[in-house]
Formats: sequence, C-alpha cells, structure tokens
Amino acid sequence: MQECMQLLRMGFQPDSCSATRAIGYRQGLEALLRWRADPDSLTPQSMVRGASLMLLSRRSICRAVWHWFWR
Repeated sequence: MQECMQLLRMGFQPDSCSATRAIGYRQGLEALLRWRADPDSLTPQSMVRGASLMLLSRRSICRAVWHWFWR
C-alpha cells in the first residue's frame, strides 16, 4: 500500500501505464482512491475485501498461465 500511495503522489492512476495494471497495484490504487473520496468507507471489512480481490486476481492469472503452459 505504501508503494501505491507513492504512485498516487507521483500522479499515476489505475490503468494509466503498465506498472499500474499489475496485480496488486491496480487494486491498491483503486482502494486508496475510493478511501480518499470517502474516508468512512475504510473499515476492516473493506480492507479484507480488497485483499480478497487481490488474491482472486492472482489466483486467476496463475490458473491461466498454468493452463497455457500445460495444454
């Protein structure tokens, strides 16, 4: 999240370049922007949801790579 905060300070937005489209960065940037717009939405549940979305994205890309190599 610290890296995502630095990217936002530097002016990067989600999906603005290839680095911000990477798994984890995109979700982190989107979450930080959402929390910046509505600070009350920052709850333990929203943090768990954000982590779950990152894990789901990582799992799906791993599955796609696995199938690509082994088919």
